[in-house]
Amino acid sequence: MENKIKINRNPLILSIVSFTVAYMTATGKILSYIEFADVLNEIAFFGIAVMLGTIGLFASFEKSQSK
Repeated sequence: MENKIKINRNPLILSIVSFTVAYMTATGKILSYIEFADVLNEIAFFGIAVMLGTIGLFASFEKSQSK
């Protein structure tokens, strides 16, 4: 049996978008689109975007066994 890695597109796209939003939040470019009430809200938004990107990245790859 040979192990192959399958790439799932939807979680990969979700991961790319989430990391892009996190990058925009870290550099302050997101402030053109979203107004945050406090700095803590911005930090939480960044953390959630990074976690969503990481989860999407882990879900993108799947082992498939071929016979």
